[in-house]
Amino acid sequence: MGIRVLLVEDEREIGDFVARGLREEGFAVEWAADGDAGWHHLTTAGWDVVLLDWWLPRPAPAGPAEAPTASLDGAGARRG
Repeated sequence: MGIRVLLVEDEREIGDFVARGLREEGFAVEWAADGDAGWHHLTTAGWDVVLLDWWLPRPAPAGPAEAPTASLDGAGARRG
């Protein structure tokens, strides 16, 4: 299996373009169309990369960008 990418993007044209391009390059892509769906995918599966639209209209309650980085140090390496 290739690198697993979670794409969280609410604009259909952008999401389709990015997902298609990543798949053509061999990445396994799951596309979530809003923050709630993105949060669900983020918390229920393991991902190698998360591409997050910073300006989502409906972010998850805790903010999908906050929880994953809470366990990372300044260099992006997992603590623990």
